[in-house]
Amino acid sequence: MASAGQANLTDWLALHGLDHDDVQTRLVRIRAAAALKPPDPTVPDQTAPDPTVANGTVLPIVLAALDRAFPAGAGVLATLRMAVRIDLAPDPARFPRAFTLQDDETGLPFVSVPLKGRMSDLLLLMHELGHACQSLAAGRADLPPVQRESAAYLAEELLLRADPDRALVLQALHRARTARIMARDGAALMQARPNTPYHYNWNYPVARDLAARAAVHLPVSAQWGVYTGDIDLPELLRLPAV
Repeated sequence: MASAGQANLTDWLALHGLDHDDVQTRLVRIRAAAALKPPDPTVPDQTAPDPTVANGTVLPIVLAALDRAFPAGAGVLATLRMAVRIDLAPDPARFPRAFTLQDDETGLPFVSVPLKGRMSDLLLLMHELGHACQSLAAGRADLPPVQRESAAYLAEELLLRADPDRALVLQALHRARTARIMARDGAALMQARPNTPYHYNWNYPVARDLAARAAVHLPVSAQWGVYTGDIDLPELLRLPAV
């Protein structure tokens, strides 16, 4: 794809092997499904309550969830624990948002997540560690952005399943985040025209849909393949809707 300053919707679709009509259909279906989901009666506040969580517990909780979700990735997860730099208290003025670098000039990814002491930190860190796992397992910097974001969102989906003690609150937070992504990024993508300049946020709604499909339709034994690259973007795009 051309550089971000020059690329447009047509370039983005071509890079990912996407069809404009198919993208529109996916977005309409995601928005409709989100609107139809009934509120969970066990969660009192449907604006997604975000309880406090001690900062020191966030990384152990997320690493334990990764262990449960990906027994086939034990070697990568050991590297993640022992060698990857994970900064959970970055300078908020310089690094106010979470991010993951593919390579911090040591050949390893670098993860930065400013913790807020809230349950949503678990999803945020799981997302960024999903990026780091894919960087380590696939060993490639040229994966298309929808494929990269699909791996990160799949990690979030698996956290919902791997942490039953917190599942209800995490699911509510995840649903609220999906609604925000669709309201902002899904709407922008639906309105984009062939020559509309590329925006990275277009990747999020499509990747979130693919992650949900992968979590439901890929066997547990195959899900690690999203990180190694054995399950590639065309295969994710062929998964049935959920």
